Amino acid sequence: MTRRRDQIDELTHSMRGSGDPLWVRLRTLLRERGVEPDRSLLAEFFQDDEALYFGIVVTQAKRAVQFDLDILHRPVEEAVLSQWNDITESHASAHSGTVEAGIFRLEREGGSIL
Repeated sequence: MTRRRDQIDELTHSMRGSGDPLWVRLRTLLRERGVEPDRSLLAEFFQDDEALYFGIVVTQAKRAVQFDLDILHRPVEEAVLSQWNDITESHASAHSGTVEAGIFRLEREGGSIL
């Protein structure tokens, strides 16, 4: 549990404040979708293949959104969200435990984990 929590803390910290172009672009795209990074948790984020990142963000509205950040044939500064799916109610999802833990944590801590 602590390991998972540490991973979420690390991902959320990067999402909220890293100056790396990947994180800067992700913050911009999240805000365009109405998600405030400073009040949300990044529960999952990893490179799925050479040109695609998979992520799950738990929003300030306590919704879990699965997304793909696509960098195929473009610089990271021009990445796009090629998938954006609300999975909050998807209990059959392989990520349902991550979603429930993220929502519980956001409710308990109000998104202020760092």
